[in-house]
Amino acid sequence: MRGTVQNCAIILLVLGLCFIGSFSSIASKNLSGQINSQKIITGISGTRLPFIRNRGQLDDNSILFYAKGFYATTFIKKNGEILYLFKDMHSKKTKVILKEILISADITQIIGKKRAETRVSYFKGKDPQQWKKNIPSYYVVDMGEVFPAVFFKLKAHESSVEKIFKVNPGGKPSEIKLRIFGAKGIKISENGELQIETQGGPITFSKPLAYQEINGERLNVDVSYTVIDRSGTYAFKVGDYDSSHPLYIDPLLASTYLGGKESEFAYSVAIGPEGNVYVAGSTCSSDFPATDGAYDTDLDNQSKGDGFVTMFDPSLTQLLASTFIGGNERDDIVSMSIDRDGNVFIAGVTSSQDFPVSPSAFDTSFNGEADSNDCFVAKLSSDLGDLISSTYLGGNANDIPFPYPVSIAINPTSGDIYIAGTTESSDFPTTSGSYDVTFNGEDDAFVSRLDNDLKILKSSTFLGGSGEDQAYIVTIRNNGNIYVAGRTISTDFPATPDAYDTTFSGSSPDCFVSCFDPDLKSLLSSTALGGDNSDYAYSAALGNLGIYIVGRAVYGFPTTEGAFSEEDNGGLEGFIAKLDYSLTHLLYSTFLGGSDDDYIRAIALDNDGNIYVAGKTHSTDFPVTEGAFDTTFNGLIPSLDPDGFIAKLSPDLSNLLESTFWGGKDIDYVRSIIVSKNNDVYVSGYTRSFSFPTTGTCAYDDSLASNDYDAFVSKFAASLARESLLLSDALDNDTLIWITGGDAQWFGTREFAYFDCDAARSGEIGSNKISWINTSVDGPGILDFFWYIKNINTYVYLDHTSLKGWYSTPGWVRESTLIPEGHHEIIWICISGESHNINSMSLLDKVSYLKAPAFLVTKPDAGEVVSRKGFMNIKWIATEDTASTVKVQLLKSDQSLITKSVENSGTYDLFLPAGIPPGNDYRIKISSLLNPNVYDYSDEYFTIAKAETDELGEFLLFDSSAQFLKALDHSELRLGNTNNSDFTIEAWLYHRWSPRTAQIVKKPNSFWEFGLNDYFDGGVVRMAIYFKWIGEYGKCSITCGQSPPINEWVHVAVVRSGDKMKLYINGKAGAEMPITGNILDSEGGLIVGQGLGTGLPEGLDEVRISDIARYTDNFDPPITPFTCDEHTLALWHFEEPSTSNTFHDECGVDNVLFRMIHGDTDQDGDVDGKDLAEFANAFGSSSGEENFNPACDLHENGVINEQDLESFAQVFGN
Repeated sequence: MRGTVQNCAIILLVLGLCFIGSFSSIASKNLSGQINSQKIITGISGTRLPFIRNRGQLDDNSILFYAKGFYATTFIKKNGEILYLFKDMHSKKTKVILKEILISADITQIIGKKRAETRVSYFKGKDPQQWKKNIPSYYVVDMGEVFPAVFFKLKAHESSVEKIFKVNPGGKPSEIKLRIFGAKGIKISENGELQIETQGGPITFSKPLAYQEINGERLNVDVSYTVIDRSGTYAFKVGDYDSSHPLYIDPLLASTYLGGKESEFAYSVAIGPEGNVYVAGSTCSSDFPATDGAYDTDLDNQSKGDGFVTMFDPSLTQLLASTFIGGNERDDIVSMSIDRDGNVFIAGVTSSQDFPVSPSAFDTSFNGEADSNDCFVAKLSSDLGDLISSTYLGGNANDIPFPYPVSIAINPTSGDIYIAGTTESSDFPTTSGSYDVTFNGEDDAFVSRLDNDLKILKSSTFLGGSGEDQAYIVTIRNNGNIYVAGRTISTDFPATPDAYDTTFSGSSPDCFVSCFDPDLKSLLSSTALGGDNSDYAYSAALGNLGIYIVGRAVYGFPTTEGAFSEEDNGGLEGFIAKLDYSLTHLLYSTFLGGSDDDYIRAIALDNDGNIYVAGKTHSTDFPVTEGAFDTTFNGLIPSLDPDGFIAKLSPDLSNLLESTFWGGKDIDYVRSIIVSKNNDVYVSGYTRSFSFPTTGTCAYDDSLASNDYDAFVSKFAASLARESLLLSDALDNDTLIWITGGDAQWFGTREFAYFDCDAARSGEIGSNKISWINTSVDGPGILDFFWYIKNINTYVYLDHTSLKGWYSTPGWVRESTLIPEGHHEIIWICISGESHNINSMSLLDKVSYLKAPAFLVTKPDAGEVVSRKGFMNIKWIATEDTASTVKVQLLKSDQSLITKSVENSGTYDLFLPAGIPPGNDYRIKISSLLNPNVYDYSDEYFTIAKAETDELGEFLLFDSSAQFLKALDHSELRLGNTNNSDFTIEAWLYHRWSPRTAQIVKKPNSFWEFGLNDYFDGGVVRMAIYFKWIGEYGKCSITCGQSPPINEWVHVAVVRSGDKMKLYINGKAGAEMPITGNILDSEGGLIVGQGLGTGLPEGLDEVRISDIARYTDNFDPPITPFTCDEHTLALWHFEEPSTSNTFHDECGVDNVLFRMIHGDTDQDGDVDGKDLAEFANAFGSSSGEENFNPACDLHENGVINEQDLESFAQVFGN
């Protein structure tokens, strides 16, 4: 290394100092103005979770994993079925559920891989035993080998679910056939997409991609869909490709005008003591149906909303935890606060009679009637893994009616929890001695105080008059006094005599601001705030010597002289007002808005007392500042599609310091804002805009996940502006000098960034134009970079010679190349064609140059998972001066476990023995034997997992074609020597791709043999298992049409049962043929493993020969050691040390196998005088001569000479 929240969708964004309209950090065209990298704003949009393991949170136990993708929620069942759940965006009643299966696939194990950091908890219902905590999630679900040598996995990627097929050598793409149920029909569009007709409209699978990676280069392969059955069966038509290398086929669920999910809303954002960012709100996405075959089921009555809380790291690039909370009806989290210990307190509204409450809570029972609401308050641990306490709070009528005014605040000294909201319940719980214990009519505001454990209602009071009264916000001054603000239409709302305004109009809503003592016994002060028209107070913040109130008003609202905007501009207008703490004086007040409707919903103060406000606006002329992130209103129809906004004002409200629009072309609403200790600004809300600005892959998720509302959270620098980076910052290399030019310069962007939210992007060029970026280096050395292309021809030149070219194939690729000695110019060039799309582009990221002597490890590089008891491939690049031999080390927690000195060839297969401890903290180190300071590590830690065959223990490793085993005479081994004599030969084989013929077990003179061989299939070399014998009617053989998997353990067996001969691979019958008569047999000993290890090392374990047909149908291969019984003729476990020459038959006293080694010419298990005599006779001969003996040609070069003599001397006597 150099250098259930159920189906919740949250869009996360991080924007600010280095944002240039997309997502990567780079320099602007003038390359000036280096910025503080700590203030780079990164972003996230369209939150999706990876694949979540079903631990009982879904009613359907047949579901193993599920993931909320770009357009659908995807469910993976235990039998391998894939189900997609869609929701119609228009009617909201018509759901589309599609089921997809792999026809005739062999799916025996489905496992999650690449474990995500995301943890999910489900607090559903009252029973804590049913709560599901810290459920793991994964980025990949692996279904293994679904057809012979064809592997299948699903990957959570950029808010979508990707199907990836890998066809290994010996596999056939034509085996892959899929069937979709629930579709009216399927067809292929003119663009090559697969269109699925459903009752809710068409769903589109993108045109598939196919490629191979050969010698580090990605080569595209022609591929297209082919419809086999218009009712729902399709396959892939693949063009010519190199069948000796793996082929990848990658169809992606890409687009649809069906909404994949329902609405999600983020109402609150908070920052924990460690700087992590919490977002809370509600999701209306439905649960998956509980019955099998649910693709025909209407889910309308099962669609309920849940509250959610999600935790991100401060950069918003990692979703650390996510928790759902709710019951069987609708639940919304509206407000959130975090105490000094990091506990997360939430308040909201629920209609669920089974909302999860703790046994010792203040109120454990739902208080209202059907279709009414209760308030709830809950306390979660900082990691969202535990629901510490939870309580109802309400009366027998409706509490927290729409639009759900409720707020929570924590007294930092006492830890007491204060809740303010609205109730229609005359019996809402109040406490003796509180300010007002009598309900006043219609609906009243309330303020309640609970202890930190939510067990005791310490004090509670009504607040209101005879009309409607709603409290939207509660906040606590450092002296413990409680401030509450909201709206009222009560003329008799309580006001104190010296208040700023003691008169409430009653004809239209007025704002109110009230102050209580900490015990809620006394109303210390209370004032009206408003004009003659409708005014609402939505939020408040405490500042120096006063309290700021924000909301919306109309003309007539009081403003102060010198304010930023003393006059309203038309329509509903946002306002900001500051009252002194006694609520007797209006210190400052201003409008903020344009000529249409504007709403300020949130306020926060920075360390300097500056005021940040946020909300939504319909005004195209809303005031924005020069240099702001977005100075243009984005909504298509202003009256219907408001934009969000964020603004910063001076403490006296006289100056608009910064102001920006925030949104896309549809509806956007910023609902909450908070400023960190570092003056970073976080906002949350919801959007319907597919064009909502995102910061791409550095964001946790960068895509809108539905056609309804999605939640978002965003991070800005204090300036609310977008500024540029130096190219050196964007490319993560400040040692090289970067120059850009052509028809358009390269610049900084966050869009499509791969690593750290910044990259260099080519300029936008029209037809027949060019954009380039270059640097220079002194060789020799190694150049390494990541490169992205999209619909444009791109090249990399070394001086004036092309090193590499890419042609219109989107995606990130890594390129590493040796640079020769001398001074060289390296240039990356983008060239457009005649019909060029202006959106075409290239990006460059993570450029490094290592001067010689140097190594660069290129594999492993992406958090791979490998199994022990096998091999892992390691690749590297080395400059010429690093010697012919290098040291390869396997490190666990940076402690070396295995060290090998190997040829500096750039590739090595490292054997991982059974004793290697599992873990996810492994990496590879390549270093020079000449200079220990020259080394490199693999880029990321990878995982070593247990092998499926772990319980089988040790095994025998063959690493040479000369290594095979010979048993002593087995006079009783007469397979099939009488009519219809049954038998079974089986073994576990670690198979690797190397065309040849090899015998797992055979009798001499080819009387019978069971093994592997290569054959041609349509000009393609494949491997197969076979059994060959000589019977009464001559030579016979049976060959399996399937290829055994490579680079993994596979169980193989041949079984004669009566008049049938069968071959099995991993318990699945691969071939069958009739057999009659006897199998001729010889008296010689058995040969085991001859030909294994040719080309590549291979392993063998648990070889068993039986005189019965142990398997007559498909079976699960045994993964525990075989035992001897009355039908076992021979059994070898190979538990002896791998260096041993002797391996005992577990079922016989005289059946001992010997490892054959170089020089054992007569294959009797030792190298003795007989072999010496044979060697002397053959010495000096060459291939073709009469006395040439291949067994004496120890170096296999066709000549028996001094080299062979030296090797023979080393083994003599063994």
